[in-house]
Amino acid sequence: EEEARRERERVRLVLEEKAVRAAQLAEKRREREGRKAAALRREEAELEICRREMQEEERRRLEAVADERERQRRILVENEENERRREAQRREEEEENLRLMKEYAEMLDKQDRDRKEAFNKRIERYKFLGEMWESKGAGAQQREEELKLERKILSDAAAKEKADMERERKEKDDRLNQLLRNIEDNKKIIDQKNRLKEAERAEEGRFAAQYRREGERWAREGRERERRRRAGLADQRAHLEAQIAEVKARRTDDMDTKERQLNAALLHRLQRDQDTMRRVQAKVVEGTKGGVPHATMGNFGRIVPPGARNKNF
Repeated sequence: EEEARRERERVRLVLEEKAVRAAQLAEKRREREGRKAAALRREEAELEICRREMQEEERRRLEAVADERERQRRILVENEENERRREAQRREEEEENLRLMKEYAEMLDKQDRDRKEAFNKRIERYKFLGEMWESKGAGAQQREEELKLERKILSDAAAKEKADMERERKEKDDRLNQLLRNIEDNKKIIDQKNRLKEAERAEEGRFAAQYRREGERWAREGRERERRRRAGLADQRAHLEAQIAEVKARRTDDMDTKERQLNAALLHRLQRDQDTMRRVQAKVVEGTKGGVPHATMGNFGRIVPPGARNKNF
């Protein structure tokens, strides 16, 4: 009887020690799983930060591309508008030059007609005066002097008229030549502007082609960066999933084979001592109230280690 009591006491102590050890193992397991979960959350948070940064970088890149396209569009529109204004100004200048030439030619023609008309009127008056003197029978000497005076006046008037006409002709030629030179200069300026415009268009075409090439290269590099980023995220996610699977796989019975054999022997003895069995069951129930998964009672009143419910040992 004493030996049976000591054996029961030894079994009780062993079971209590194993219960304490199971609690310690469970606590360590919870701590380990908590650290794993915290690390997983940190890594997922870092991945989310990286993803957002990449999205923000891509958004800024696309925004910069859109801004550059809009700037180029505005430049093209502005250049076209400036060219329309310059073309309209050139047409106005050409029309104004033609109008001035026409007005100047009409003015010179009118001046010629007015001078000829005035000269003819003076000649007619001198003839009228001469005929009047002759018809009145004035003295020959006086008439001769008057005729000489008239001829001198007519000669001076003719010389002055000729000089005026020559001067006006020269001025007309000078003005016409100056106007022609101005037109030629304007034509040269227009030709030069057209050449500059063609050069600007060619430069704009080269720049647009270069911009398209740069944009395409930037887009290719962006797609490659996105592909590498997604591949990196996939690798990290696979690594995390493998770690999670490993943690879950370790949520099993932590007892080794020797402990299992010892449990089997102790269980065999406890099955023959119902009083000790009830006390152990009470101790196990008390230990599980704090959320620690100690040994639990399985089918047929057998004690089953943590993580191996309803298994046969």
